[in-house]
Amino acid sequence: QQEQNLIAGLQARYAHVLPQQVFQRFLPFCEGDYQKARWFVDTIFKAKYASTQQYIKAGLPAEAEVLTFEANEYFKADIGDAIAKAIEQMYRYKTVKNPEGFFFAFMRGFFSEKIRQYLVDHYQLTPALKRTLSCVQLTLQQKNSRQKPLKAQKVAKKIS
Repeated sequence: QQEQNLIAGLQARYAHVLPQQVFQRFLPFCEGDYQKARWFVDTIFKAKYASTQQYIKAGLPAEAEVLTFEANEYFKADIGDAIAKAIEQMYRYKTVKNPEGFFFAFMRGFFSEKIRQYLVDHYQLTPALKRTLSCVQLTLQQKNSRQKPLKAQKVAKKIS
């Protein structure tokens, strides 16, 4: 009962930024454990922070409204579906070896894409904005290419 009250408190505390649907997506996998629910919420915010930092490093002002839950409606509109996709990969297909790392990376990718989408849809693509977007894209590609050789090595080991 206490765990349920703590989870209800967590939902209430973040209701202004995380839609109810978000909690409906991950709570069944928490098995009533407050710490698991807290981990999902913390990871969502850590992933958003990491993605926001990529844009700030690429030249977007830190106070840009596109980086906030309050102004970027794409976050709230699509986050429930993103979490559903991540959880499906993590629990239904059981193909993910590191669920924590996967969920963080998936959500970071979600936030990065929604920031990009919002910028493209709401702002004129000036040369400076194009540079920012391509800089973030390059950073993401470099991160992905650093991770791929490990996967290729694992596949090669399985085959041999």
